Amino acid sequence: QNGIKINQSIIYDGIVGNKILMQGCRTLDAMELSAINTKASMPIGHKNCLIANNEIRKLVKAESDAVSVYGLVVNDNSCADIYHNSIYIQDTCTINALRVTTSTTGDLSIKNNILMINADKKNSCYALYMPNGNYYNTTIDYNNYYNFNPNGYLAYIGMNMTTLADMQSVSVGDKNSISAPAYFVDVDTNLELVVASGMAAPNVGIDYDINGAFRDSLTCMGAYNANISTTTDLNLFAIIGLSNNSNRCVPDYIPVSYVIRNTGSKVIDFATTPLSLTLSVKGVKQFDTTIVINTGRIDFLGIDTFEV
Repeated sequence: QNGIKINQSIIYDGIVGNKILMQGCRTLDAMELSAINTKASMPIGHKNCLIANNEIRKLVKAESDAVSVYGLVVNDNSCADIYHNSIYIQDTCTINALRVTTSTTGDLSIKNNILMINADKKNSCYALYMPNGNYYNTTIDYNNYYNFNPNGYLAYIGMNMTTLADMQSVSVGDKNSISAPAYFVDVDTNLELVVASGMAAPNVGIDYDINGAFRDSLTCMGAYNANISTTTDLNLFAIIGLSNNSNRCVPDYIPVSYVIRNTGSKVIDFATTPLSLTLSVKGVKQFDTTIVINTGRIDFLGIDTFEV
């Protein structure tokens, strides 16, 4: 079963802004594109097919005899620009978010996509699947690959890849790609992001997102645009230990901790950028203290707790 299936065609205007929700079926390809905009079919004025701002979701687990669920499949000498697509697939069978077959006569550019799977099993489940393991005429970077199964694989590029570092060791690109969970507002509705920190990417010529929102020169990976913080930015996420409703007598001490979240676009290394945390208590008993954090780090979207 396919949501969109196109074979041996020339597509001038692109495949842009589609929302595909996959339901249960034995085999599913949300979008299957084969031999599109090939150089042989467009010898004069050749241009790649634009595949952009598409959302693909698979949330309902397939039937017990299900074989495979693929998000976006691009095969057979296709020439395509795959930009700003958001794909999230959850299932118990074989699942691939993006499945591409490169060739010496094809041409692919794969940038600014969010490719995520939530796989029950380990084998044959990948955010990115490239069976021949070759990057023929392929430009690939600024993508977010993630598998919510901690024991699962991230990609297959001629062999199983467990981490982003594994992918980068064989890739001609992906130097600026990331592997981090995306926090969606509600996957039952769409793949709009709660926060886009850490998923900034240079605009590749896509002026608007799936909802028609304007994209700046620095934009967000995936189909949905969001505000991007381009600076070092730590926020106080919560305070643990203090309550407006608690009655305390002196001396009656309780530990107080600050929960800090990295909402910027950079990893914070406290060895080079120390963090000062101050707690000041006023009232019958005065208390002031400051601690300095100068070891450890918080990755983008990361959270850590410090007792003050």
